[in-house]
Amino acid sequence: MKKTVIIVLFLWGCKQPPTDCSKFKNGSFIYESSIRHSITHVNRDDTIQFERNLVTGAVAKCRVSWVSSCEYELQLISASGYSTKGQLFLTRNINHVTITEIGDDYYKAHSVIKGEDRVVERDYVFKVVK
Repeated sequence: MKKTVIIVLFLWGCKQPPTDCSKFKNGSFIYESSIRHSITHVNRDDTIQFERNLVTGAVAKCRVSWVSSCEYELQLISASGYSTKGQLFLTRNINHVTITEIGDDYYKAHSVIKGEDRVVERDYVFKVVK
């Protein structure tokens, strides 16, 4: 009996990754970065994403390629307001994003950018803007 209770509690505590993230392929989102102390507004359709940092004014346009229902890649097309080094890093490398949790008005995502000299990993919470 104890083993059954332990197994049930263990399985109940394990979150399964989402399988249908289609409602986040298009729309307006906002996320906060505690590292950069900034807020970024995102407008995305199926293949293009525009980002605007509401604190610094930096803007970016990215190509969106959906790898699966809950994974996408961002490739920087153009940007302004970023440092030359930062913009070069983002232009040369693809940002792979995996949606790890979904809710009615948000999704959590893990972002990985693998560069030649470094790997940048971050977790974000994207809130839906209505």
